[in-house]
Amino acid sequence: MNALARRWSIGGAGVLFLLAAGGFLLHAGGRPWLFGALVLWGLAALLALLTVAALLPPRQRKWLLRATAAGVLAACAVFGGLEAMIYANSDSQISGEPEVMVVLGAKLWNHEPSPVLTGRLDAALDYLDTHPDMTVVVTGGMGDDEPFSEASCMADYLAEAGFPREQILLEENATNTLENLLFSARLLQNQGYSTENLLVVSNGAHLARVKLLARRIGLDISTLSTPVPGGIGYKTYFRAREGAALVKSWLFDKGTI
Repeated sequence: MNALARRWSIGGAGVLFLLAAGGFLLHAGGRPWLFGALVLWGLAALLALLTVAALLPPRQRKWLLRATAAGVLAACAVFGGLEAMIYANSDSQISGEPEVMVVLGAKLWNHEPSPVLTGRLDAALDYLDTHPDMTVVVTGGMGDDEPFSEASCMADYLAEAGFPREQILLEENATNTLENLLFSARLLQNQGYSTENLLVVSNGAHLARVKLLARRIGLDISTLSTPVPGGIGYKTYFRAREGAALVKSWLFDKGTI
């Protein structure tokens, strides 16, 4: 096989790999191995670019390789900046004595809270042990693959652990973080509660986005941080996903109480 044929063979393999990885992404949904699919897709795209470069005349090849290198460096810089922002906002920050706690919903596994949601609820219970008079809002709607709302599952979990059910308010319509905050604030206002200095409970890697959206809609919040459960693979996926979600929320998520 001559050099040109080998290049075209490599290029064809790269394109096929790119298409396969893209198809995998379309069906990956929100599963933890989505991060791995993204890495494969990125490598496939890079391989395709390098293959195209090999087929170009020297001057054009040099330009494409430089542009590719610049793009990779820029992407790494943006990703690094996002991760630094996430890390800087990942700790609990509680100001004064909040009177209302808002626990953000997360995926249910069949009829039980997922490990992510269980961690949030357990952290909430630990705090409530020393602040038993707080009102708690549990917020989360029902996904297409969930048997009931996240909020109702969360309320049951807290009540079964001994927290008074009469101190729990259910917000059962939210489908994302912006709606968690907006709908919880509206519910509290309708019930006659103050929305000053709400204590919002979520995973540390999620809190940068929570704070961004709270500021955008005019909420003053404190935060209670919980760790991301699981191994290094899931933790890496969660943080990488939050980086992308932070950009999306900054660009598109808007609302008013």
